[in-house]
Amino acid sequence: MSIQLLGSGPRSIRAIRELPSVIHAEWAEPRLILELVEPDSDLPQVVESLVRAGERVQYITAEEHSLEDAYLKLIEEARSSGPGEALS
Repeated sequence: MSIQLLGSGPRSIRAIRELPSVIHAEWAEPRLILELVEPDSDLPQVVESLVRAGERVQYITAEEHSLEDAYLKLIEEARSSGPGEALS
């Protein structure tokens, strides 16, 4: 999921990363890229936290990942884990 913010960048990324529903958060200008535990139910809390911190949300995009993307991610993880280490 990505959230387009108005302004120079998120002042609140640390607070967003501390939310229990956020698995991963990173700033990729001009978007905040998020992975949430339950996107449908967790998103309102994330948006509320951003607005409370003074961020201006322009729009939100749900990003779908293909089966090919999932496969390539698994292959990349297997390569980076090194020889002899099992996949988790």
